[in-house]
Amino acid sequence: NMDCLWTISVSAGNAIMLQFTSFSLEEDSLCEYDYVAVYDGPTVSSPLLGKFCGSTPPGPVQSSGNQIVVRFYSDYSGEYDGFEATYTAVPPSA
Repeated sequence: NMDCLWTISVSAGNAIMLQFTSFSLEEDSLCEYDYVAVYDGPTVSSPLLGKFCGSTPPGPVQSSGNQIVVRFYSDYSGEYDGFEATYTAVPPSA
């Protein structure tokens, strides 16, 4: 089992663009067993921007503010390669 949290912050006045460069997690229709969840703010109580699983990399995810939390959860069964992502600071969307 793995349950990892990363908090990403950029300078005030910017937003975050998160792009997945590789993605290989266990697939299920509800993304319950292995998933990456992205939250629009500093905690997992912040609004959910997306919850992703399977083998197709999600499209870019953009925050509304200057912080996001990325959560990776994996259960005890199945073994997949995981994911890689990059982030950049961008102007906030209008």
